Amino acid sequence: MCGPLCDAVLGLAEDERPKTEDESASSFVLRPSSFVGEAYSQLLLEQLERANLFVTPLDAERRWYRYHQLFAEVLRERLQRGASITELATLHRRASAWYEQASFTSQAVQHALAAQAFGRAAALVEQAVPAMLQHT
Repeated sequence: MCGPLCDAVLGLAEDERPKTEDESASSFVLRPSSFVGEAYSQLLLEQLERANLFVTPLDAERRWYRYHQLFAEVLRERLQRGASITELATLHRRASAWYEQASFTSQAVQHALAAQAFGRAAALVEQAVPAMLQHT
């Protein structure tokens, strides 16, 4: 994970676009006013790392992190128990959109499939085919 991805999934990067009905009602939209325009999640990730709280940097620039495996499992289980199917789909759609924009097509497809956005997943695969064919 990285700060901008976390911001996108949490709905922090979406201030300018209108919300769909399911997104407006979602309990998974955070809007801390003191961090508008800043990389809120990046700051949190850095604080978690400094406090030695379950995150490990994956690169020297400290842009990409991962959770400790057991902690990640606990968080996934908690999310599964506490979120509706619609809320989970919203989070996966946001992740898919961010990954697409960042040119991580494989991850974008995985999250589109997890959101059951099959048309979106097919369109992403279709877009990736020309590049894949050039590399064969």
